[in-house]
Amino acid sequence: AAMLLISSLSDIGIETIVDELSTASWGWVAIALVVAQIARVWNAVGTTGATTHPLRLGPTIVLEFAITFVNLVIPSTAARIATKMRYFQKSGMTITAATAMSGIDAFAGFIVQISVLVSTLLFGFGGVEFDFEFDSEAARRLVVVVAIVVIVLALVAVIVLAAAPSIRQRALGPLRQFRESLQAVRSPSNLLRLLGGNAMAELTFASVLGLSLLAYGESAPILSLLVVNVGVALFAGLMPVPGGVGVTEAALTAGLVAIGIPEATAFAAAITTRMCTFYLPPIWGYFAMRWLRSNQYL
Repeated sequence: AAMLLISSLSDIGIETIVDELSTASWGWVAIALVVAQIARVWNAVGTTGATTHPLRLGPTIVLEFAITFVNLVIPSTAARIATKMRYFQKSGMTITAATAMSGIDAFAGFIVQISVLVSTLLFGFGGVEFDFEFDSEAARRLVVVVAIVVIVLALVAVIVLAAAPSIRQRALGPLRQFRESLQAVRSPSNLLRLLGGNAMAELTFASVLGLSLLAYGESAPILSLLVVNVGVALFAGLMPVPGGVGVTEAALTAGLVAIGIPEATAFAAAITTRMCTFYLPPIWGYFAMRWLRSNQYL
């Protein structure tokens, strides 16, 4: 269904897509599949850096594969946060600490992705040009509305906490736990694992995209592939679609075309990348989920 939808939108045609896929070098595809799994290891390293609570790397790697199975039914960001919250809870953290840690982990990935795009915009890395119009008046109005909403919510929270001692006592406990959870980001070693692990995962996923291109006789600079992959990940993360099915394939195709890849080859490489990173991993992700549950990690 996704193939039919995307081909109709991009006017490539099913015959052209099938012809392009039939030319794939399966050796490169196999390498791409293996490299794609290494990215989960880097994600696990980043997760262990999100907390001062000791986490075993082995089960955390298995957790990353289990998340690929959960992604089949839940949008990717929500799947990661929800699954990791439960994993942190079962490792001995309170609900507040588990929520904070999963939020820190997700936010670190977001920071790494934004850093890549900002570097591209400011310094021209990646060979991708962004063409957009900026409406300063609309932006000013948006900022004013957001500021008003934040101020009103803050005033309401202060009034409620001041007028209701029981609510204040209930709120202060979790707030103290949340503040203690933030100690993880003050540790240089934790910060290195948190940001470094996420950065290496993004670089590995970009490498999978490059290997998929090699399977069809095309290539592109790694920085360009990194920008495309990160941009698509941010865009697909906003879509309320489990795993970004359809959306991600279309966006990857558009990104590859933007850096000079022929349209049919771009779509074939996008499908190959998604097979390696999304469609096949849930097979072993299912067994990872069962192992985590049977060993009381979830």
